[in-house]
Amino acid sequence: MGNNFIYCGPPGFSFSLFLGFPQNKCVESWFENGSTYYVHKARTGIRRALELIGLCKGDEVLVPSYNCGSEVDALIYSGANIVPYRVDRNCNIDIADLLSRITPNIKAIYVIHYFGFPQDIKTIKNICINHKLYLIEDCALSLFSSDKTGKLGTFGDISIFSFPKTLPVPDGGLLAINNRNLILWKWEPSSPGYRIYFNNIIRLMNSTLLRKCIPSNIVKKLYYLRCRTRNIEKWNEELREQFPGIPSDYYYIEYNNNKCISNLSKHILKRIDYVQIIQQRRDNYLLYQKQLAGVDAITPVFKDLPENVCPLFYPINIQNRDNICYELNKLSVPAISWWSGYHPSFYWEHFPDACFLKNNTIALPVHQDLKKDNISFIVNNLKNIISTHRGTLRM
Repeated sequence: MGNNFIYCGPPGFSFSLFLGFPQNKCVESWFENGSTYYVHKARTGIRRALELIGLCKGDEVLVPSYNCGSEVDALIYSGANIVPYRVDRNCNIDIADLLSRITPNIKAIYVIHYFGFPQDIKTIKNICINHKLYLIEDCALSLFSSDKTGKLGTFGDISIFSFPKTLPVPDGGLLAINNRNLILWKWEPSSPGYRIYFNNIIRLMNSTLLRKCIPSNIVKKLYYLRCRTRNIEKWNEELREQFPGIPSDYYYIEYNNNKCISNLSKHILKRIDYVQIIQQRRDNYLLYQKQLAGVDAITPVFKDLPENVCPLFYPINIQNRDNICYELNKLSVPAISWWSGYHPSFYWEHFPDACFLKNNTIALPVHQDLKKDNISFIVNNLKNIISTHRGTLRM
């Protein structure tokens, strides 16, 4: 491993987020059109979305086979019958497969824009118009992204966003209603109460302290100690169950039904300049692309970074994914074994491409608190880790 340790953990709070003035290009200004409702979690928005479209018993919703599981659970909790459709290994929706699964019972099509990259949303929107279906656009992973024709989240009848995945806020999501026939809605949300998101506040404060206040050698020891004492089971392909379940906190909780975003998160959202965030994330993504080019063991999920995409991570496919993540985590790198759990409602053996992504995808951080030195630190150590696992890496 590299000797020069650099903290690469998640973004944290800054003084400007508390004491600074509201920004002209703040998060709220991104949502200039349509009716918006700020919710405690994106899952709250999903639950409310299905209420708005008048979901009835027996109604079915087409959902992508590649999913986190938390959105699926919110759909099921709302009473929807789930019909999965194929997503390929590059996270593209299989339009032909989607069309083949439309029946008279289908009420809506649920679309996920993965890692900030847009789906062929115009084609899917036209399918919904032709078949008189609702389009629900999941933008939890694609805040601040657009395609050539408009912002993601403006195509669906209803769109859902999640702020903590991109921004240093303890909670918060947004439900955008673009279909004017659905806007008449009475909802009196209540505050989530600080106890619900207190742990997230501590996490954000810790990240700030570790990045700016604590010497790097102490941080390094803390991370090694944490990973050494964690009860992390090393993945064994011959012994583990084929489709391990999603974490318990991914399942929908009734308590979230009526909760809005916290006042602290709304305060911070007004003081974030989204233009700077988009540029830094794109710069970091392109650095990965340049520095990891030619590494045989790695297959990037996306070949290029289109204009107007704000990437959430730099996703790669690699074998022995979980051990590699474990080694990176010891070095303060918040690499994630992306969506490794399987929601029990699916027949996963019917969707091998989704299973491939769940078993092999690592999400490398590109967040706005990382600079060139951070990316180089991550890449150099990733290459070193790969070299020690060379015999097990065959994509």
